Amino acid sequence: VVMISALAWVGKGRALAIPIKINKEEDDDENEAVHEDHQDGEEEEEEVAPVLVVEKKKKKTKSKQPDTPDSMDAETEEERQLFSRLNMDAYDDDEEEDTNIDLKRNFSEVVYYADPSEDPYLQEGQDDEDELEDVTVRPTDVLLLGAVANDSDEDLSAIEIHVYEPSQDNLYVHHDIVIPTFPLCLAWLDYPFPSTYSTVTTSCGGQPKGNYVAIGGFEPGIEIWDLDVLDALEPLVVLGGEVDQGGNPHMKSKKPRLRHGSHTGGVMGLAWNRVHRNLLLSASVDTTVKLWDLSRANVAGTPSKGSEGPCIRTFTHHTDKVQSVEWHPTEPTVFISGSYDRTIMLVDTRVPPVTPVLRFELGADCETVQWSTPTQFLVGTEDGMVTCFDVLASSSADSKKGKGKGKQAKPNNVVWKLGAHDKGVSALSVNTHFPGLLVTGSADGKVKLWDYSTMGQAGGEVKLLASQVAGQGVFSASFFSESPFLLAVGGDKGRMLVVDIRDFPNINERYNNNAPYEPKNKFASMNIPDDEETPGEEDWDEVARGVLGGGGEDVDMDRPKKGKPKAGKKKGKQR
Repeated sequence: VVMISALAWVGKGRALAIPIKINKEEDDDENEAVHEDHQDGEEEEEEVAPVLVVEKKKKKTKSKQPDTPDSMDAETEEERQLFSRLNMDAYDDDEEEDTNIDLKRNFSEVVYYADPSEDPYLQEGQDDEDELEDVTVRPTDVLLLGAVANDSDEDLSAIEIHVYEPSQDNLYVHHDIVIPTFPLCLAWLDYPFPSTYSTVTTSCGGQPKGNYVAIGGFEPGIEIWDLDVLDALEPLVVLGGEVDQGGNPHMKSKKPRLRHGSHTGGVMGLAWNRVHRNLLLSASVDTTVKLWDLSRANVAGTPSKGSEGPCIRTFTHHTDKVQSVEWHPTEPTVFISGSYDRTIMLVDTRVPPVTPVLRFELGADCETVQWSTPTQFLVGTEDGMVTCFDVLASSSADSKKGKGKGKQAKPNNVVWKLGAHDKGVSALSVNTHFPGLLVTGSADGKVKLWDYSTMGQAGGEVKLLASQVAGQGVFSASFFSESPFLLAVGGDKGRMLVVDIRDFPNINERYNNNAPYEPKNKFASMNIPDDEETPGEEDWDEVARGVLGGGGEDVDMDRPKKGKPKAGKKKGKQR
């Protein structure tokens, strides 16, 4: 089963216009040349000894069978007979040619081009130009990264780098990065690593920038790849993970040795700090959250920075697997983390590790967290609920002691709760252009758009603006921060698409002043039912109309669930 387990947007102008391509054939030729030279050297050594032996034998037998003029004459006579039989004396003679050539008849059909560029037989560089055109990234292009996970064969997992052309509404795969592990999470970053490929450029503000992706998966290591390099053979940086045993069969039989500061389990969440660009957070199955300093990481092809390692802090405030982590939007030293211990922790990295953190209780396992404002954040949980918490309402809470314990948030810190889906809320994204606009995605196969902008006001409520059958369990859904209407969706059937939310009438009316817009109904391409889960006729009728559930409905803010939550959680959950 192929699925899109995670996705990430890359803004316009962040990628190199012409990516660097590694010529694998040249590398292979160099390796083969070295190998052949080595083999030739061995063969020469093997051939030298017999020659010396032959010469020694000749010296020993020279007195017994000396060369005589008669034997030399015999060899010369044999050569004469051979040359005579092959008529070698006439080998270099030119044959007589017919010099009566009718030039007018032979050249009458020759086409002459005054401009050589018009001659189709002289367009030798056309293929190179076409290839260059295919890989060129224009300033108006947007990159979309998709973690393509393969359940049946982990070796076939990859990160696909898509190019989206807004003017043509076209999405295609530009190139991909084959990875050896099942990917669970992605984080784009532009920290300027020193690279042998020199892909670091300078931004308009004079700051160096790069174009990289950090990948977390079932393995304890975090790989960072250069997105501006085609056909890269290895990651630029590896944070933690197993130490390469160098092909030693005795070492492979032992327990794998981990790098200093490494996670001991899979990595389920990543978050890059956009202010302190050298900082990266990771959440893991081993119940910890780690803070990494990228400036201390060893970069492939550059001198080692020592054995101290880039992990500068390990947080142990959770007691179960940590699913999601997110930096604060305006306080670059503060983050929140969500765990299967059914808590959200708010942490300030400046304070000592023994300082209690702010703790928020959940009713079910956390699937995803995201800040909505500098004082509020949203949590999607396994029971299909979305909960909004207020940080300021918890500032004077009582404290508790012990691992995994911190300042207990007040019961009134919950601003609102929403029964969003029938299954776990695995995807959640807040629109940064329209306050209160939220998208949620779930394993129930639906993508929903909500308006919670009136919450906190008298008579405020959350409105369902649109609900769409996605044709697959949704693992990822994300608004593009540079565009108010672009939404990317990916799920458990390996399909990813970019949707303009103006396709939904309620969205176009509310946020686009009902301007003329022709819906594209892209979700129709995803609505391919499986034999096991075929939508009913009513569902298909609604899909044909483009929008499920009408729109502008009032929603039961805390509807009861029927029975126990079903199994089949997001692939990020490891048992």
